[in-house]
Amino acid sequence: MSIDATIGVDSPPIAANLPGALAGHPGHVMTSLPIRCTCGEVHGTLEGVADGRVGLRLSCLCVDCQTYAHLLGRADEILDADGGTDVVQVAPARVRIDEGLRNLRCTRLTDKGLFRWNARCCDSPIGNTVSSRRVPFIGVLTSCLDLSADERDARLGPVRASVNLPAGLERRPANAGFGAQLSVVLRSIGLLSGAYLRGTHRPHPFFGDDGTPIVTPEVADADEVAAARARITRSA
Repeated sequence: MSIDATIGVDSPPIAANLPGALAGHPGHVMTSLPIRCTCGEVHGTLEGVADGRVGLRLSCLCVDCQTYAHLLGRADEILDADGGTDVVQVAPARVRIDEGLRNLRCTRLTDKGLFRWNARCCDSPIGNTVSSRRVPFIGVLTSCLDLSADERDARLGPVRASVNLPAGLERRPANAGFGAQLSVVLRSIGLLSGAYLRGTHRPHPFFGDDGTPIVTPEVADADEVAAARARITRSA
């Protein structure tokens, strides 16, 4: 399989390498944001950020995302006050892993769960995908972007909605209403269809040209998953 894992010092500007509409429009300043694990062994870029708009930013409150944060031992860094994971969904061509592929790990909570990509060197989460590259999006966890909370809002735009609320949640986030949920559905359809129309569904940083993941997915130990799930609180 072919993996583009490095950016040479003589590479042209990032925007010049982006396919189709990802390269932006006249008057839009295209920039990239650094992706890095906590220890710095795995790092890359989120490309094609223009005027504070990139992909679809969500807060996911599902039990699995909360379990995953506890499984990594990084719940305090990943989860917000409502138990949500701040994620920005982007087309695969926007994400590059420049260094540290040897430390990349793909974790599944069950044998049918999402592919949750993280750095095994320090258990830092990077992004989530489904098990096939045919669904062209990556949910990049904003905790792996070297940005403050205010910088995230300025560079990525606001959190559009809180989704996948678990049963028994005592306080519903303000952005969890029907209108916000409908907007997410429509924007998600646009993101997926737009990736194919613009050619940004590939290259994919986590899948090779033959469609197989670049590292073998590992199903987490069931007892460890159960213990992590037990640490979730419902008082958010």
